[in-house]
Parts: sequence; structure tokens; C-alpha cells
Amino acid sequence: MNAWVLSDIHANRAALDAALAQVDADPAPIIILGDLLTYGPDPCAVLDRLSERSDVSHWVLGNHDELYLGLLAGTPPPSYHRVPDWLRATIDWTCERIETDGAAAAWLRTLPFVREHVDNGILFAHANPFGNWRYVDRDEEHREAAGVLARRGFSVGVFGHTHRGRLFTDPPRSRSPGPDRLVWGPRSHGTGTEVRILNAGSVGQPRNRTGTSTILRLRGTGRSGEASLSVLHYDVAKFLMRLDRMPLPESTVDRLGSFFAAAFATAG
Repeated sequence: MNAWVLSDIHANRAALDAALAQVDADPAPIIILGDLLTYGPDPCAVLDRLSERSDVSHWVLGNHDELYLGLLAGTPPPSYHRVPDWLRATIDWTCERIETDGAAAAWLRTLPFVREHVDNGILFAHANPFGNWRYVDRDEEHREAAGVLARRGFSVGVFGHTHRGRLFTDPPRSRSPGPDRLVWGPRSHGTGTEVRILNAGSVGQPRNRTGTSTILRLRGTGRSGEASLSVLHYDVAKFLMRLDRMPLPESTVDRLGSFFAAAFATAG
């Protein structure tokens, strides 16, 4: 397999444009791992840009995609009623924008979302191999997910959801030329085959220590292949100015901007 993996775009047009520029410089099919909307100021523009891409091969459902499809159908999932007020504000604003646009809402309804996609022995899902929206973030959660993947017959799983790019192996025997690149082959371990968990990070709202948006480049199969995280570069300061102008409560705008603080701390 030969693909780019984009996850958690979250209505950030500038970051999506940076991601698509990298794809165009090294063309390969795109796998979208869900969460197109919420948080960012560009829900309609993001949907419009994605609708123009004939190179998206698969659409994997994210929890936010499930949320908007439910809201548009008048049957929001139970999770909508449990979200905090700051998050409800951006969800309601986003839903109003795409409903007002009309074409955006109609296109979103037509997307052929799947909860999981399997290709060449690799499992793709938005959050994890468990079949729910649990986060796989800490080491013990990665090891638990690796055990589930192994029991399901997979040695590679590709996810998003945490907004933190990471390449994890259990046990750690694959060749790692660096923290952002992993190469694996048909090696076995005494207790079973090594499992790799690849998190693509987030296009539109990174929550890693450096505040950097990433996408994942993937080549090969579950048996032998390589993966690398690619950093996206765009004008974050300009994006934050646009966030500040969103007609949302101050508490919501402050919370949305706080996710990008690491990017400026690193730059400083």
C-alpha cells in the first residue's frame, strides 16, 4: 500500500491546505481518518476543499463526524448531551454554518464513511481497535491496543483521535531511524509478532508537546513497510487571529486557542 493518512482536520482550512500541498508534492491516495469539523472557523471551506479531491480513497468515521450526521438527521448521539458548555458552543455554531450553507451539509451526508478500513493487513480506524471512541494515548493503552490488534490478526493499526502523532511498537523491535519514522519487516517474537500502532496526529488541532500539526506517510503492508510523520507548516498566528474573531463565548475561544500554545512556546 502507498498512502497519505490525514486525521482530525477540525475545520482548519490553513492546515488542510498545507497538508494537501504535501500530498500534491508526493502524490498517493489519501485516507481520511475522520473528524472533519468542530473547533476551527472554516467548516464549509474544509468540506468544499475535500469535495474537490478525487484522490481520497477512503473515509473513516470519527466521533465528530458521527455527531454532525446525527445532528443533521435530528437524532444527535448521546455524547452530544454530555459535552461541556465550551465545546457545545463550537458544535452548535459549526452545525448552524453547514446547515445554512446547504451544499456542505448535503455533501457531508453523501460521504461513504466506514468505521474501520482494512488494507494489506493494516487496520485503519479513527480512535482504536476496540470499536469505540476510547483514547489510546498512554503506553499502557498502546500495549492494550496492540494486544487487541494481535488477537484480531493485525500487526499494524493506524489511528488518530488523540491529536498526538506517535509511532509505537510492542515489543519495540522495529527499526526506528528517528522518533518520526518507523521501518518494519517480517520479524517474530517469542510471544508473538511485533505490533505497530501508528497515530497520524492532527491536521487542524495538534495537542502534542510541540504544538505541531502532522500527517502520516505510509508504504508497505502489515508484514513489511515504513511510516513517517510529516510536519505541516502554516501561519498559526494568523489562524489564531481568525479564531479570536469567531462569534463564540470568550471561554470557548480561549480554550480553542490554548491548544496551540505549545507551538509558540517551542518557537520562542
